[in-house]
Amino acid sequence: MRKGRESDKLATSSPGVASQFPSKEAARRAAVAAWAVSGIETYDRLVLQAGWSHQEYEEWLVETFTLTLLSRRTERSR
Repeated sequence: MRKGRESDKLATSSPGVASQFPSKEAARRAAVAAWAVSGIETYDRLVLQAGWSHQEYEEWLVETFTLTLLSRRTERSR
């Protein structure tokens, strides 16, 4: 992945969340992963093509972020 301003913006756009990660690089990687998973293509596939409701998509997204990004951060900080 190309390092640059866009990933830095993602990582620092929410200082409260970014501060939960052990480093700026860890926050940047989590932000980029969140951006990739929540892209319009994913929404299109799940809601428009697979028939999920918008609420189902939102709930899945929250669960996915919580279980993958935040739980890993918590486990690594132990």
